[in-house]
Amino acid sequence: MKTRKIIFSLLIASVGFVACEDKISPTLQSAEPILVVDGWLNNKKSEDQLIILTMTQPYFEGVLPPGVSGATVTVSDDKGGVFSFVEDPARKGYYKWTPPVNGSFGAIGNKYTLSVQVNEEIFQATSRMGRVPVIDSITYETEKRTGSKDSVTRGEFWATDLPGTGDAYWIRTFKNGVPLNKPSEINIAFDGGFNPGGGADGCCIYHTHPSWHQFA
Repeated sequence: MKTRKIIFSLLIASVGFVACEDKISPTLQSAEPILVVDGWLNNKKSEDQLIILTMTQPYFEGVLPPGVSGATVTVSDDKGGVFSFVEDPARKGYYKWTPPVNGSFGAIGNKYTLSVQVNEEIFQATSRMGRVPVIDSITYETEKRTGSKDSVTRGEFWATDLPGTGDAYWIRTFKNGVPLNKPSEINIAFDGGFNPGGGADGCCIYHTHPSWHQFA
């Protein structure tokens, strides 16, 4: 039985399409389908945790990638806990773990190992649930667009980084309840600065959202 290591992280890609007059059909070399593991787990109270298994497909395929059924999916921590993810009968390839009433997944500081067994192969990845500082305040600035009656609002996030290097934060922004997840909208901080190893440990985190948005 083979065991492979995989990266347990979030991958975000953006593909742009440009209209043109000539239609081309390039011949691409075929490749053997491989397993894709998509998992983003958190410790929100009473929230189901989801891991999605699919197979890769040709680049120009016009349908969603096929889900993988019959896998064994577990997440274990370094304290002896094991979380078994069960496939959703209504969605092929969607494996879910439901917390107890008013409970949540994981604990800050614990290390976790994801294990996915498909047929005779086992894929594994490790991660750690990081800590986050208390939010000091969120401020807003509103101004009118040049040459327009519309106004735009920019949010600013303030907090103090916890002492000790190696903390990474994703400052998530929502517009009308919808998360802003485009690559240009992702806002991250390393310790108290913008880059890892920047010597800003323990400093005040001040982040402005990277783009302006009009709020309804």
